[in-house]
Amino acid sequence: MQLRIEYTIEDTPNQVVTNPFSVMAWERKYKTKISRISDDGLGIEDLLYLCWEAVKASGTVVPPFEIWAATVQSIKTVGDDENTPTSPAR
Repeated sequence: MQLRIEYTIEDTPNQVVTNPFSVMAWERKYKTKISRISDDGLGIEDLLYLCWEAVKASGTVVPPFEIWAATVQSIKTVGDDENTPTSPAR
C-alpha cells in the first residue's frame, strides 16, 4: 500500500510516499489496521505519523516524532487513485 503525502517544513514543500514498513509501524503504534481508515478516516496525528515514518524510511535523519511534527506547517494526501486508502469507494 502506498499513500502519497505532501507536507511543508520551513516554507519548503516536500512529498513522500509511504511503504509497507511505514504503514506497519503506524498500525503497531495505534494498534489498528490500515483497512479501518476507510470507515474512520485519518486524523492529523495519523497522517503526521505515517509521513514521519515514510520520511525516516527514505533515509532522512529526523528528530523524534513530537519535535518533527511541531515543525510541519501543512500536510495533506495527494492524488485520488484507488490505491489511496483515504479515497472513498466508487
